[in-house]
Amino acid sequence: MKTRAAAYALMFGNLITGITVLIPAGLMTVLAEGFAVSAREIGLLIAWGGVVLCLGSPLMAWLANSFDRRWLLTGSLAAMTVGAAVSAVAPSYEILLVTRLATLVLAVIFTPAAAATIAMMVGEGERAKSISFIFLGWSLALAGGLPLIALLGDIVGWRATYAAVAVLSLASTVCVALSVPMGLRAPAMSLASWGVVLRNGRVLLLLGVTVLWSAGFYVTFPYVAPLVAQQLGAGADIAALLFLVQGVMGFVGNVLATKGVDPFGAYRTAIATCATMFVGGLCWAFAGQLDATVAIWMMVAGSLCWGLGTASTNSMIQARLVALVPAMASAAVALNTSWLYVGQAGGSWGGGELLAAGLLAWMGPASAVLMGVALVLMIASRDRRGA
Repeated sequence: MKTRAAAYALMFGNLITGITVLIPAGLMTVLAEGFAVSAREIGLLIAWGGVVLCLGSPLMAWLANSFDRRWLLTGSLAAMTVGAAVSAVAPSYEILLVTRLATLVLAVIFTPAAAATIAMMVGEGERAKSISFIFLGWSLALAGGLPLIALLGDIVGWRATYAAVAVLSLASTVCVALSVPMGLRAPAMSLASWGVVLRNGRVLLLLGVTVLWSAGFYVTFPYVAPLVAQQLGAGADIAALLFLVQGVMGFVGNVLATKGVDPFGAYRTAIATCATMFVGGLCWAFAGQLDATVAIWMMVAGSLCWGLGTASTNSMIQARLVALVPAMASAAVALNTSWLYVGQAGGSWGGGELLAAGLLAWMGPASAVLMGVALVLMIASRDRRGA
């Protein structure tokens, strides 16, 4: 019973972490209007945030790996609570940017620490399913959080939306504090630990998959609102619809992956989810070349495929990494999280540059190419047992 309660609390924490990381994408238009800046500058909130998350994930894992997990996780969520509250009253774009970066320094702890924590609490045979379950929180952030943020931002403004996120973050902090047991600690992580992980060839292939699919996703994803506005002449309601489709299917995809990992294994499940993302990239690539009426349906199809593939691919990669180097699970998951944010930063920056140059039609093809290479690397990561 305690393990189940902790799993649900950690899933809720991943929901909050996902919202904290993704919130500028949902509020892009209203933040740009509120601070009188361009959509590209709001995109930089994601890109610079990705840089902090990339550097912070392995660094914080190294510094804090031996901390008691309850206090490590609640401290991370408490930082997100304070960050959202301060963001709600930020007087300028610069203050919002600084607040976001400071918040993400501690927010980066949560996802890898949560994966390592649930791995400690269950048997080896339950790890893949349990890690996939807590990653449903990220799917929910896309399924419900991001569309709701987009709509709330349009209705009540970005300040009230940030305030609502602060309340949810506080509730999540309390849930984790009450459900994760005291005394869960991992061994202190030496510098040599990173060498053990990075000398594993299959680990490196999986990290390559992560950075490529993430970059492919973030070339387009943060710019959905300006993309549909400029290509289709559509408003915030269409952008919210695309976020909703993607998010709902993200939740469905992670549920399917959680159930599929037992009969098919993490490798085969990851191939299916990665291939689905590639198909989504192709849909977005063709959408930019079509009539607006047809393009919207291609965008819906692309969002559907990306929803099915994104969160579930990441959860399967995490599960495979934990299985590959169980003694270094925190290091492996932290590195994967770091490379996820390398892709996020690079993709967001690249998408912003394409937007600024008026080359919106190139966003989809760029996504498709990056995700296609990610699929090739995923296939190459198979071992002799087909795992």
